[in-house]
Amino acid sequence: MTKRELLKYRKFECRGDGLMVAGHKRALSDDIKRALPGNTDNKGPRTQKASGKVEKHPKSWWEAQVRLYGLKCDKWTIGNLQAVLEAAVQCGELEVPSELKRLESQLNKIYLHRDNLEEMSSEDSDDDDDSVLTPDDSYVINRFCPTDIGNSTMEQWLERRKKRAENIRNRTLAKTNRDHSLLLLTKNGGGKDPFGTWQIDCPGILNEWPDHENAEQGMTWIIHPPLENDTHSWCSFDQLVIIEGVMGIEWGSKKLERKRWLNVKRSFRFRGLSSGDYDFCCIDEANKGWIKFTSEHECHGQFDCQFAGPWEFTGKKVDLKRFGKRPAALAKEYERLGRGFDTKTAIF
Repeated sequence: MTKRELLKYRKFECRGDGLMVAGHKRALSDDIKRALPGNTDNKGPRTQKASGKVEKHPKSWWEAQVRLYGLKCDKWTIGNLQAVLEAAVQCGELEVPSELKRLESQLNKIYLHRDNLEEMSSEDSDDDDDSVLTPDDSYVINRFCPTDIGNSTMEQWLERRKKRAENIRNRTLAKTNRDHSLLLLTKNGGGKDPFGTWQIDCPGILNEWPDHENAEQGMTWIIHPPLENDTHSWCSFDQLVIIEGVMGIEWGSKKLERKRWLNVKRSFRFRGLSSGDYDFCCIDEANKGWIKFTSEHECHGQFDCQFAGPWEFTGKKVDLKRFGKRPAALAKEYERLGRGFDTKTAIF
């Protein structure tokens, strides 16, 4: 493998010794403090450096530090990037989120594994080839360290995962379509409103986690009607990357607004626990999406979360019954999941 070759995953790059963004590695907290336009001090306002000089870095360096520490930034200007970092260092030593550490470790292992394979089996390769391996984001490296690479190349491993995702999706879609058709044949059909049990088809999630132990179970949302004095419709959901999830779909407070649900784009936010290591997923600014009901029994929308996404999805109602916790209990569960969560740890 030539020195120029990189393993890329979204905005991140890897040469086997840690993550980079645009060629920049993660800087230490003290280095970031020194680089800021003024020194930061938790006990007082910003003060200019004694030397009167400000260390210069390009915008790409500032963006790299924000991403490499998993911090949230709304506008990617130099001023805003610096403000985000300054606020973070004022809270103490910068820490790398566990999800980002896991990704970093995984990419390091994959890079080094690919390096060994290419050294063993590429005598006839073009030594001048400076191509960059950029796997398709829709089905590449998931959060779990891959153990099934074996003697395959990275490309073969990715293709195998892609094929597995396609096969699982075909099976779950067949089951969903069958259950949906049976529902429509019943006396009440799809019902008179969008509330009930839904099966969600989200290829993006499945493509990234085809080896998840629950992949074959599909994704289920149980949507409840809003309570009389509540502005949200509460939904419990279970899908590959989130378990014990609770979603609040904005439903409005006005009587007419609450009745008009057909072809209305409604936003939602959710909280839950990530499957695998049971980390909290409670960053409201990141865990969100929207849904539009095109009939009593069909919908589509977009789902985003703090460690990946966004993903497009479609859904079909498969049951008028709503199992599990009731709306009031789900509302309390939503609050419980967010209680005590450290909002300093953000998306990457």
